[in-house]
Amino acid sequence: MKLLVSVPIVFALVSAPLALQAQEGDQTNLVLSIYGGINAGHSLWSIARQPICVLLGGGGNYTSCETFKTPTDSGNVSDTLAFARDVSSSLLLGAAVSYFPNSHIGFQGQIYYLGLSFDDRCRNVGAPYQPDTENKNQQLCDSFGGTGASASAVAFIGGITFRAAPHHTISPYLRAGVGITTYTGGTLSVSGEIVTNGTDPNTGQPIVVSRAVVVDTTPKTTSWTLQFGAGFTARLSPGYQFRIELQDAILPLERLIGPANDFGQAPHETKIYHHIGLTVGLDVVLEHKRGRRY
Repeated sequence: MKLLVSVPIVFALVSAPLALQAQEGDQTNLVLSIYGGINAGHSLWSIARQPICVLLGGGGNYTSCETFKTPTDSGNVSDTLAFARDVSSSLLLGAAVSYFPNSHIGFQGQIYYLGLSFDDRCRNVGAPYQPDTENKNQQLCDSFGGTGASASAVAFIGGITFRAAPHHTISPYLRAGVGITTYTGGTLSVSGEIVTNGTDPNTGQPIVVSRAVVVDTTPKTTSWTLQFGAGFTARLSPGYQFRIELQDAILPLERLIGPANDFGQAPHETKIYHHIGLTVGLDVVLEHKRGRRY
């Protein structure tokens, strides 16, 4: 009699946890993600010694460079400036669509915007400046350091995502992608403005001219890109998820490697840079599969 009673009890105790293990949460199959964040900056290039001649003339009318007129000196009257450009921390934005044909592996298409704000610096390394009634080279140096120049990159990326716990409320994931990047501007040009002692007859304002030190005749417009990310999603409701991710966008950028000649042409190269960013986003679940309830 004791044996007959204990068998059903043991069976019930064993089958209860098995039934609980068989229950699964919902699995998202099609997700629209919108995110934003901050991208860390990095150094880009520097020119330690760039000779800049003092322009001959005034009022915005310059014909050539001033030359020394003493027996002991010859050549152009010049200053020596140091230029540098870094990529500052900036905003990044993106949107992606992810489709998961099975529980763990999915495919993703993404559009990604990266701001390339420049931190430009200039200083005179041959102080003091050469005598000049308009302080043209000093104005050029100060102007370059205060222009706040910028560009941006827009990437179209396709990739693969692996998620570790698709049926759980919180699911870590890894992803990798490759794509094409388009640039709105170059990274090489160097110029500055000079407020002259001439006056515009139409406005009565001082004449302002721009002087180019490095001319970027063929700025990069497109390139390849790689992107890697790691993060997690947290389910907010059946239709929404919160997302946080640490990502690395790998882009080639052009950089100067030496001073420019009198025609504004400077040696340059292409170097690969890592753009580390932290993003947060919201997922809209367009399609999901209900987990097992037995």
